[in-house]
Amino acid sequence: MIDNWSMNITNIILLRERIADPAGFIEIISAPSLPASPDEQTAYRVADNTYLDSDGERVPLIISDGALDALITTYGIDKAQCYSYSKIRQQLGSQLSIKKLSAGADSTEFISLAEKYQYYKNLEADCKEKVASTNGNNSGRMGQGIQPIIGGGMI
Repeated sequence: MIDNWSMNITNIILLRERIADPAGFIEIISAPSLPASPDEQTAYRVADNTYLDSDGERVPLIISDGALDALITTYGIDKAQCYSYSKIRQQLGSQLSIKKLSAGADSTEFISLAEKYQYYKNLEADCKEKVASTNGNNSGRMGQGIQPIIGGGMI
């Protein structure tokens, strides 16, 4: 297990906020314990892999702090975000999300695994495109090439 002293907690929290893990929180704060008057939309990181909501209940995580730290160390925070979506896709089999709930006839429709998988795959593709353009690998320019003339004619 990785200890707090070797992990960059600030970057882990920043990456967690970017990928919305844990879901449903707009801010994550590292604190030794839950404050006396916690904010409802804030998750509190009180230890490695231990995040609490405003009621003091443990919040489920998809990716561990250690795994996020390893991604950040290996790829940097921007590319780690892209690789995180791939890790999330690997965990989708254990999750069922409600798509539609009708109270009248007790009809519940769940989001298909393929829909969730495609959603995270699209997020990963968007992320990689953004990283490529930021790093200068993709200028966004389009050019027109012409067929070269070889041996005096078009081949």
